[in-house]
Amino acid sequence: MAGSGARTETVTKYAGSGTTSAHRVEKTVTTSSADGSAKSIVSDADGDGTTDVSINSVIVRNADGSTTTTISRSNGDLSLRAELVTDLSGDGHSKTTRSDVDGDGDNDMVVSDVKTFAADGSTTQTIETRSGNGTVLNTSTSTRSADGKTRTTNIDVNGDGVHDRVQTVTLSGSNAIETSSIYSPNGSTLLSKTIATTTSDGLSKSVQIDANGDGVNDATQNITKVVNPDGSSVVTETLLNGAGSTTIQKVVTTTSANGLSVTTQSFRGEETAPHTVAQTTKVLNGDGSVTETTITLSGANLTQSAGAITLISADRLTVTTSTYVGANPSPETVTTTVSNADGSKVQTSWGYSPDGAILLGRSVKTISADGLVTTIRSDADGDADYDGSQESALALNADGSTTLSSTSYSGTALSLANRVATTTVTTSGNGLSITTLSDVNGDGSTDSRTPGCDHTGSGRVAHTHNYQQQCRRKSAIGQNHRGGQRRWIDQSGQHFLWR
Repeated sequence: MAGSGARTETVTKYAGSGTTSAHRVEKTVTTSSADGSAKSIVSDADGDGTTDVSINSVIVRNADGSTTTTISRSNGDLSLRAELVTDLSGDGHSKTTRSDVDGDGDNDMVVSDVKTFAADGSTTQTIETRSGNGTVLNTSTSTRSADGKTRTTNIDVNGDGVHDRVQTVTLSGSNAIETSSIYSPNGSTLLSKTIATTTSDGLSKSVQIDANGDGVNDATQNITKVVNPDGSSVVTETLLNGAGSTTIQKVVTTTSANGLSVTTQSFRGEETAPHTVAQTTKVLNGDGSVTETTITLSGANLTQSAGAITLISADRLTVTTSTYVGANPSPETVTTTVSNADGSKVQTSWGYSPDGAILLGRSVKTISADGLVTTIRSDADGDADYDGSQESALALNADGSTTLSSTSYSGTALSLANRVATTTVTTSGNGLSITTLSDVNGDGSTDSRTPGCDHTGSGRVAHTHNYQQQCRRKSAIGQNHRGGQRRWIDQSGQHFLWR
């Protein structure tokens, strides 16, 4: 900690037992100001001593009590990769987020989130997403009662001003009823509807399903959970026809109090005896290792049809999984993963005939300590000689782009003489441009090139190269968020991802 109160934290990861630069696989330096309004994270993702990406966050407290937070992500060469600016009102009820996903200084997407309060204590939250040129992409309006027990949410997924999805939660006695309706894009036709009723203790749930929106239930799903005095639990899931008069299937799962034993029974139709039973048991061995065994029983007599045994070493560095056909004592497949002292991993897989008597083939997969290099060597006929290999190497470039090189080899050696083909894929730092070079015969020359497209959030194309195909124009007609990825959908339905 500096005299000014600023704080700097350095986290370095090493492979193996050494702590020198030769063993370094990753380094992150985080610097925070004394008042927490500024923060910088500088990352060396591959441990080579150079910066791969830096993230700077600055919070400005305005005179009216509002705040403006700017988060910028820069590449190793200090060029801007992306920027996010968030304005938050002083009362916290209004927030606007502006995103520059490609670092060109223009807003590619603007999201407003506004919450209002009614006299009765209910709240209404409206979230609206617009493209960089101001086009409305989607909206969501949710009204929640003062006690938070009931709510209504209207969603316009395509920005045409019509509700495409409506979700409501109401109370019937002590039960909660959640209704979800999906409409056609123009909002005029009901496509499907579900009504889920959950008891106050959460142990019972019934879902009525209208799969085609004709107003008639097509199926009913009932889920019940019973917690026994010994701490074990039984969950029963039953699927019935729309009228609820005929059982289509039923699954009963029993879990021991300590969670180490799970038995799943599957029934068809009105069967009173299960046609399949899966039993999984986990044993914590005295030496610290763990053994997990799964046995599958099938048929009228519930004879063993499959099995699997996983052994995890006490230090968790070695995991071996064996699978079996029927009740055969010899495995059909065996896969062992070993984490080495230098941080690399080796996964070896053997495949046998169904009775486990004849080795059919094996493969060895090696992953470097930093995860950037992967080699897979295959013995396709089990004669102990490698018949082919695949090597992939990912390079983190100074401008934030990545280059993934994948090379196939025949025979036993990873040599130029055995090279069959090579593919090199370069992805820009913002993920919006991808260029692929292919050497289809392994002679070291590029045989084909798929050009990259640099798309901006406003729907413009920054540059287009005509080689084997033209870049497709990305338009901001559909954007979805999943985890840390944004999915853009162009007019032809093609998906573009950026991270």
